[in-house]
Amino acid sequence: MARSRKRLLKGDAVGLAKLECALRGEDPDMVPHVAADKLARYREGLRLLTRILSSPGDPTLREAAVYGFVFAHLAPEHLVLLRRIYANPHEAPGVRSQAAEALGSHYSNYRHIWQRRYRRVIDLLVRGLDDPEPAIRFWSIYALAGHKDPRIRPKLQAIAENDTATVPRMWSLRQEALWALDWGTDLVLRDPQSF
Repeated sequence: MARSRKRLLKGDAVGLAKLECALRGEDPDMVPHVAADKLARYREGLRLLTRILSSPGDPTLREAAVYGFVFAHLAPEHLVLLRRIYANPHEAPGVRSQAAEALGSHYSNYRHIWQRRYRRVIDLLVRGLDDPEPAIRFWSIYALAGHKDPRIRPKLQAIAENDTATVPRMWSLRQEALWALDWGTDLVLRDPQSF
């Protein structure tokens, strides 16, 4: 256990440089999103991803960098960065969508719902349900699935009744909203495409 934990904290420079090249799309054998996920396992990798996200640049690179934050163990400053990216209406929709997924992933089982940072994220994601961009609405629905805030259910019901938009390579917002409303009612979640 201790050996693997050390390996996650400090990576070798050559391996990290290869992952950085893959993140930038320079390695045909590795998808940038996978490289970001692997980079996020290392302290130095998280620093690199944070630098990329803290400055303007190529939206494709930024989207891959945000993906690295989805499954990583993040510090509060990383979550603040994700909130800022998601709230920025001038950010590319793909980057904002990925930030919504990451926020949803990190706050899905958050036990301290009375805390201000939790309420800020929920407020932000609820506002995202009214965003003009379908991808932002889609990933906001995903991020809010399972949360018990009383504002969520009526908004999801309205989307399930009225929103026919779809997201490329995904399914309709209506199906996603029905899936999110179904969250927690069955022991097994159904496939959103079955709605």
